[in-house]
Amino acid sequence: MYLLKIGLISLAVLLVIITALYSYYIYAPIPRIPQLGANISSSTIKVGELERRFLSYVPAKPLPRPALVIMLHGSGLDGKRFREWTGYRFDQLADKDGFLVAYPDGYKGNWNDCRIDAPFEAKQLNIDDMGFLHALIAYYERQYHVDPEKVFVFGYSNGGQMAFRLAMETPEKVAGIATVCASLPDAATCSCTMNGTTPPVLMVNGTADKIIPYNGGEVNLFFKKVGTAISALATAQHFAARNNAMEETPATASTVVSQRKWTKEGRTIVQFISISGGGHTIPQLTFRFPRLLGLTATEYDSPSEACRFFGLDK
Repeated sequence: MYLLKIGLISLAVLLVIITALYSYYIYAPIPRIPQLGANISSSTIKVGELERRFLSYVPAKPLPRPALVIMLHGSGLDGKRFREWTGYRFDQLADKDGFLVAYPDGYKGNWNDCRIDAPFEAKQLNIDDMGFLHALIAYYERQYHVDPEKVFVFGYSNGGQMAFRLAMETPEKVAGIATVCASLPDAATCSCTMNGTTPPVLMVNGTADKIIPYNGGEVNLFFKKVGTAISALATAQHFAARNNAMEETPATASTVVSQRKWTKEGRTIVQFISISGGGHTIPQLTFRFPRLLGLTATEYDSPSEACRFFGLDK
């Protein structure tokens, strides 16, 4: 009886410790859905043999030839969760500025990006994510008369890597991309073309990212190797070089947020935002990422700044 009591007490203590660790490092409360002018809807497109799912947010008063922002989630997420993890901010901005938002789901939680060494099934099975995203753009052009010259992509982590692929392989399909917590793989492990012009690129990277190291190196997703990345700065410089853009000086800086910018003929081609101490998170005002992923900075509002970079703010 005594040993049973000791065992039960030990189990209770262990459960308390596990709960405390989960609450501190993993739990991240989902923000309440704000008052929006329209409802989210779910649709599917058949691409090859696969039914691909996506969510759509169409504001009550879209512009006559609206822009489209495609939201590409990170590993292990889906469109619904990514909408939550960006605090519904893109829907709010769509209400204000009249553009549409698409939240597609990757294959089993991942995208077939440029990294040869990516262990995800999306890569190993060579899932046609490019075909899916091209079909998605065509769907919005047909269904909502989206302006094909105003298609933009916002991608986080694996979704940011997929945004790079779109910009590098089919630059005619997108007018600009914004990536958070993403850097290019090195040339030896990159399956995408490393030459040719691309649309403008906004990059946001945290200096304390433990998954995709800010200064380059081995990418680890919770002890699983996901290839090798060049540094965030080298990634920005790569896109600047292939577009013949020149860096503006001096770079702007604050205590937490610093910026470098490359322009061509008065147009910003690459904007690189560094978040001092930022983790593998999306800087924003609404949602705090799990602490396990590092600091979520509030000094930079990624959704608003991405829309400003895309030229969507009124």
